[in-house]
Amino acid sequence: MRELLADLLLEEGDAASALNEYEASMNNAPERVRGFYGAAKAAEAVGDNDKAAAYFRKLIRLARDADGDRAEIREARQFAVVK
Repeated sequence: MRELLADLLLEEGDAASALNEYEASMNNAPERVRGFYGAAKAAEAVGDNDKAAAYFRKLIRLARDADGDRAEIREARQFAVVK
């Protein structure tokens, strides 16, 4: 539920609140692609590139053995290369 609220907050432009909700959701449901990706995007939106990079790295680690080609993982890998 918190991820959905965080998605809405991020979409509405309240990235700081969204980041708080993503981080709270990870306490209850850790190791989720959606949580890491959302937290990274929210951190990026508030200008915390170090935190965004940390969440993107966690996402890459989580998906290291994945077979699929998800857009979120591609974006995480690009962010890691650029930053």
